[in-house]
Amino acid sequence: NIKLSNYIKKEKITNIKIFNKNILILFDYLSSKEVFKQIWILFPDPWPKKKHHKRRLLNISFLKKIHNYMKTGGNLYIATDSNSYLVSILLDIYTIKNFFIWENQTVEGWEYINNNLPKTKFYKKAVKSGRSPFFIKLKKL
Repeated sequence: NIKLSNYIKKEKITNIKIFNKNILILFDYLSSKEVFKQIWILFPDPWPKKKHHKRRLLNISFLKKIHNYMKTGGNLYIATDSNSYLVSILLDIYTIKNFFIWENQTVEGWEYINNNLPKTKFYKKAVKSGRSPFFIKLKKL
């Protein structure tokens, strides 16, 4: 967060905020709905053990909450290198298909490298380990 904060100050970026607490409580701090035009969730912890899946950030409940705080037509960007987490996310998106439309439904569209996205620490770690990061772009309906 320090590196990002310094970059924001140096570049005088004014349309970005850093929330340095648990994301699950972010919405308690907001005074109105339909606040965000974009939300980026890059490489959330996949909690690979089945007994820990309940700890995953992206689930139907959280996606519905995000939906409430996004502007209509806003975009939700998600990246993961976990195949099981990807399947779980896609099943959840399908379950609430009236909330979001999945915009990049082609193989080329979900390849992280084809979308000119930042090569984060977790992106580099995935590639080094031989995993293929996936990218999902959703639009709020």
